[in-house]
Amino acid sequence: MESLDNQVIVINGGSGRLGRSVAEQIIDYDCFLVLIGRDEVKLKEICVELKGKAKVSYFVCDLTNEKQVKKTINKINSQYKKIDILVNSVGSWFQGEIPDHSTVKVKELFDSNVLGVISFVSQALDLVRKSSKGQILNIVSTFTSEGLISWPIYLSSKAALKSFTESLKLTVKEEQIKIMAIHPDAINRYNIEHVVRIILFMLEQPNTIFISNLETKNNYFPVLRKQA
Repeated sequence: MESLDNQVIVINGGSGRLGRSVAEQIIDYDCFLVLIGRDEVKLKEICVELKGKAKVSYFVCDLTNEKQVKKTINKINSQYKKIDILVNSVGSWFQGEIPDHSTVKVKELFDSNVLGVISFVSQALDLVRKSSKGQILNIVSTFTSEGLISWPIYLSSKAALKSFTESLKLTVKEEQIKIMAIHPDAINRYNIEHVVRIILFMLEQPNTIFISNLETKNNYFPVLRKQA
C-alpha cells in the first residue's frame, strides 16, 4: 500500500457524515487535509476534533455557486500549489416517489449532486495535473443500475455523476491521473466504517494499480433491494 504522507487531500462534503469519516481515517497520515463544505460551524468543530499527524484546514464553499468555487480553487492553489487527491462525497437527497418531487427540488438536488461536482472538478483539474500521483474519487451509488421507488431523483443525479466520471476518465486517459468511483448502496451506521475502509484501500494503491469502479452491497437493506 502507498503512503499518503505529504499529499494534499481535498474532501468535498467534508462536514457531512461520510466526508468526516474519511477524514478521520486519513488524519494519521502526515499530509495536508483540506475539508470543504457549506457549514462553517461544523467544519470548525471537525478541524478541532480531528487529532493526528495531518495538517487540517477548511474552506467554506457552496459548490453550486461558481464564484465561490473559483475563489476556493484559487485559495488552494495559493496555499498548496496542487491537489494530489480529490474526494467528492457531496450528496443531497430527498425521499419520495416521482410525483412527490417538485421541479424546485429536482433542480436543487441536481445542482448539488451533479453540477456542483462538475464545476469543482473542472476548475480543480489543473491542480490535480500538477501532482505526480493525482487521484479523483467520486461517491456514486450501486442503485444507479437498479433503481428505487423511494429515491428516483437522487439516483438519477448519481447516474449523471457516474456518466460524468466515465467521461472524465477519457479526458485524462493519456495522463497519470486516476479517476475512480465507489458505488455503495445506502450508507448507515452499520456499514459506514467498512465503506470508508474501502475508500482508503482505493486511495492507497500504488500508481501501477488502478481500481476504476468498486461496488459494495449492504445486507442491512433487503427491503430497499426488493423495491428495485
